Amino acid sequence: MRFFRLILSLLLPLLLTGCFTGIESTPRITASDVKRENAQIVSPEKSYGSSLVADSLSQWRRGREFRVVDSRIKLLFTSTSDGSLPPVGSVIRYLDLMPVPSLLGDTVTLVRFTSANNPADTLNYKMDATPQELRSRPSLTIPFVIDLELVSKIDSMLKGKTLYPLTPTRYVNGGERVLRSKFMPVTVVSVTPGNTDFPLSVNFTQSGDPVTYSLLMSAGTGKLSTRNFDSLFSLTDPRANYPLITDENWEAITHGMVRPDMTRDECRLSLGSPAEVLHGHSYSSTYERWIYPSGTMLEFEDGLLKNFRR
Repeated sequence: MRFFRLILSLLLPLLLTGCFTGIESTPRITASDVKRENAQIVSPEKSYGSSLVADSLSQWRRGREFRVVDSRIKLLFTSTSDGSLPPVGSVIRYLDLMPVPSLLGDTVTLVRFTSANNPADTLNYKMDATPQELRSRPSLTIPFVIDLELVSKIDSMLKGKTLYPLTPTRYVNGGERVLRSKFMPVTVVSVTPGNTDFPLSVNFTQSGDPVTYSLLMSAGTGKLSTRNFDSLFSLTDPRANYPLITDENWEAITHGMVRPDMTRDECRLSLGSPAEVLHGHSYSSTYERWIYPSGTMLEFEDGLLKNFRR
């Protein structure tokens, strides 16, 4: 009897899964698998985003300006005067590099700045590398400040450009979140300083709408960032890549909605890639279940959407 109970305890979860999904086997594909697959694809947007990057230290010149955007600057910077540091919103200017010995006897570097309000005050940021090592890096970012020359560089590259947002999220009035149709053309009017996590604010308008919207963006194509250029914008009209999608389905996609019998591509365009995918099959059909972090679940039969829950 104990043997049969053991067998039943092992089989019961599989039986329940089969009854609930109609899928005989359910190998899993996680969000990490999807990211690894996407990382192999070099799209025009990813190539373009790789040019929207901070300069290397070898390109810095004395007087280069940075805006303080986080009061935590006091945790990493030291001042040579009274110990106070520039407040949020103020500007500091690059001065030079100074090699100094560490406690272990190695050479580290003080990246030195001056305050725009008090040029006699030197502000030091210590980095565990030699000046030569720092100059050899392809780019350099300093925490809690935004490189204003980087902002100016990206502004000159994007201003006036027509882009197609890949997200319905927009921000207005300094931070109010609103939703608008995605994949619709917008015109970039400016790029301004963002925040310590996302240093660029891309500001744009949409035809027939007097409001200026904003999206915060990373510089370059950092693997750990979720707000690189290629995750926010398309350089070309996505609609042109999907001529077989009906107007009704495309309208739903631009509003982040799904409809019965949508294909997997249509659902991915509408809701993005799922966090997890379960695959399976019966004798006559194949099945997929897509699960999103929000709890949204889509179920496909032979590649077409049959059930969904939001």
